[in-house]
Amino acid sequence: LAAPLVAAAGDPDRAVRAAASAALCNVALDASPARDALLDAGLLPALAALAADATDAELRLNGAWGLQNAAFHAGGRARGALLAALPWRAAAALARDADARVRAKALNLLQNLFAHATEAEAGAAAAWGGEGMLRLLAERARGGGGDGDAAATTSAAPSPPTDDDDGECRPEAGPAVEARHAAYALANAAACGGERVRDAVAASGAPAAIPMLLT
Repeated sequence: LAAPLVAAAGDPDRAVRAAASAALCNVALDASPARDALLDAGLLPALAALAADATDAELRLNGAWGLQNAAFHAGGRARGALLAALPWRAAAALARDADARVRAKALNLLQNLFAHATEAEAGAAAAWGGEGMLRLLAERARGGGGDGDAAATTSAAPSPPTDDDDGECRPEAGPAVEARHAAYALANAAACGGERVRDAVAASGAPAAIPMLLT
């Protein structure tokens, strides 16, 4: 079912795309052979395409949510495929989206991308985003740029999309949520990325407590 489901995410019918993208959000979180089959079928490019939909906030949210979930406890193959499917410029646009829900998912994606990474994987993610990513995260961790103790290598995967009683999906969002995800992303990067990445985090303008917790 992996290939038809991924294909449905690009269907011309908006209702089909919405249903398929919500399903992909759920299965992307499953660290099992199902995820491998979805990766082979083009899961990450399909989610990145949804996340790039400038005309439909709900589809953009589902794309960002699915990418966040795909990064949760991801192996090296999935991390590399995610970096290839989602250019940093596209991820940065999601982190600056007008919709607070999309911004939160983009920052959670960065948190998960660095969590539990090997030094090489964290280094690759840091090179992918460069100084711009670290500056953005530092700004958000300070509570800026958006309309606690940061323990190392923490990942976050809120429940995948489900309907509330009125049929509306309400992901966690808001400035405090964005600040938390950004702070954890910086802490994870510093903890997993080795001395070079840790120095870059410290030089980024990150809140002083984050690198200090990791020394």
